[in-house]
Amino acid sequence: MIKLFHLISLIISLNFAISAQPYDRITELINDKASEGAQFGISVADTDGTFVFEYLAESKMIPASTLKLITTLSAIELLGEDYFYELIIGYKGDILADGTLIGNLIIVGSGDPSLGSPEFEGTRPMKEVLHEIVDIVHDKGITCIDGKILVDDWIFDNRPIHPSWSWDDLTNYYASGAWGLNLHENLYFLSFERSKSPGQPTSILSVEPELPGYHFGNEVLTGPLNSGDNAYIYGNPYDLSRWISGTIPPGKGLFVIKGAIADPADFAAYQIHQSLAESGIVALDYGRTIEKSQNIQRIGMIGSPSLKILTAYANEVSNNLYCEAFLRTVGTLSGEQGSFSTGIDEIKKHLKALFLNVDGLQQEDGSGLSSRNRISANFMSSFINSKRRSLGDEELKSLIPKAGVRGSVRNFLSGFESQNYCWMKSGSINNVLAYAGLLECASGRVVSVSIMANGHNSNRNVRGQIEKIIEVLYKEV
Repeated sequence: MIKLFHLISLIISLNFAISAQPYDRITELINDKASEGAQFGISVADTDGTFVFEYLAESKMIPASTLKLITTLSAIELLGEDYFYELIIGYKGDILADGTLIGNLIIVGSGDPSLGSPEFEGTRPMKEVLHEIVDIVHDKGITCIDGKILVDDWIFDNRPIHPSWSWDDLTNYYASGAWGLNLHENLYFLSFERSKSPGQPTSILSVEPELPGYHFGNEVLTGPLNSGDNAYIYGNPYDLSRWISGTIPPGKGLFVIKGAIADPADFAAYQIHQSLAESGIVALDYGRTIEKSQNIQRIGMIGSPSLKILTAYANEVSNNLYCEAFLRTVGTLSGEQGSFSTGIDEIKKHLKALFLNVDGLQQEDGSGLSSRNRISANFMSSFINSKRRSLGDEELKSLIPKAGVRGSVRNFLSGFESQNYCWMKSGSINNVLAYAGLLECASGRVVSVSIMANGHNSNRNVRGQIEKIIEVLYKEV
């Protein structure tokens, strides 16, 4: 009770930012049965750095995917919004008069997460990328390769999977890791034939794209009506054997789930080898280089959309691959291979230069998939404030999904007045729900908001409480 009195006094003293009545209303929502006993960390900050509202705001909590804001917005400033990834097509050896390449075709990746994406409308699908590579080789006059097609993915280190990621996640599409050469967002589609009746076995009808050497064991059943996708893929992330168990809903037609490709660089080499062979350019074999390529003869390049476009997409759909690629790309600024550690080191140097106290940040990865990530709500709201000052509010809004409109917050704040005035990145993993972004209050004041809830059992219930908290802030700040 004494602590609560001091906290109320502190908040009232901060330029009378929020009165005791709405503070009491928010604490009621936090302590309500519907909040499932969650531990909350809440920070609301004005653009001048004043904390308008705090609740356990210095406690380090699991941020889930709101951590993506730290990664993406730092990358924008460190690399530049116009930065783009390059896939280099080149060779080592000699091209004879008859078009025979005596040597190897080399494909050098730069970590582009969007290359050949089947999901992102702002980039070319995999078939178009492969056709472009074939055209580049044809235009150089190469008709035959007396050597190999080799992929160089040494821009990043060979540890794309963080050791703290849950084993249950590792072979599912959202935990593929970011490699030096990514293709097709490192995912494949498994199509199941299913029964109309619950409790019946299913069968795998197709795998797209083609994955040579993979083995799939299937014990997926049809679940109850309206049960949704509860099928999970298991296996060693670097192995070609996969086991799928769980349930998918009964019904007509195919049901599709997504999995993570075990070795995207090898997959890319295979796809390029096949596409060239189909066009009449045959190589002896394919694989990856044993070290970073030096002094190759460059014959073409395929570029990605700008980092600004990639960032907006990554935050909208909460794509882990993109954010891990951004982190590792930032890591290359150190002059070393991009990795979890080099990327985090560069981001922390950037944050310190912004006079942010990095003691409030414990970062393990770029996407928030690790449950070891910890951040204080005050650090997050202060970070967002720093980006408001450097990027401007309108630029920042273009990089964060708007509630009720886009991505994972499309249905957030439905029925609340604040929905039209809220730009938020959401985050959710087991027993964790978080939101961070900007709120334009009814008073005209624009504030940075970070709300994290940890340790509850129902995200649905806690989401409802968070929506009510944001509505109070919207009306009272």
